Amino acid sequence: MTNDLKLIVHFSCPCCAAIYAASQQEQPVRHPGYFRCRVCAAPVHEWSGLYNFTDWQLKILRGKRIRQRA
Repeated sequence: MTNDLKLIVHFSCPCCAAIYAASQQEQPVRHPGYFRCRVCAAPVHEWSGLYNFTDWQLKILRGKRIRQRA
């Protein structure tokens, strides 16, 4: 049984300091994956457990907030 609750988690790129938000959701089986920065292509986060990370959104780029489209 999976948990339908989605938690928003923030990650920072270790190279260019871009800030991303991703949805974290529990899965019934291990789910590997990774995410690379859309700005500089550096690895931001890698996972291989019961949680999957989806819906990655760039929030802050080098100290500037990114406006979200409605």
